[in-house]
Amino acid sequence: MITKSLAKFLLANSAITAITTEIKPLKLADGHGDPAIVYALQNDRRQLLLDGFGSMSRARFYIDCYSTTYNAVKALAETVRAELEGYVGVFGDHQADQIDLDDEQDLFEDDTKLYRVAIRLSVWYGQP
Repeated sequence: MITKSLAKFLLANSAITAITTEIKPLKLADGHGDPAIVYALQNDRRQLLLDGFGSMSRARFYIDCYSTTYNAVKALAETVRAELEGYVGVFGDHQADQIDLDDEQDLFEDDTKLYRVAIRLSVWYGQP
């Protein structure tokens, strides 16, 4: 599963884990660390060719960085972006052929009082 590969990549990345090891799927855990990362799969589609499906797939992910301070959340988001954007190589149990940053947005959540940087990216990968 490509989602497990993203989790493995994030948790094995020393630049990211030097800032946080609070990396969870879908939502922040109660009593979460600061800063924190939450990831979610938006979709995972095989490349459609004229004569059927190709060997490549594109998975689109949301990666949300959270912190109580704007500077901390921006530093974490910058590190996540630097480690993922343009990456080619071993990606958990898959081989990433290209990772593209699709979108990035700064937000503040009034209910949680947390700053958030919402990153959307595409991972192009071959089938294992």
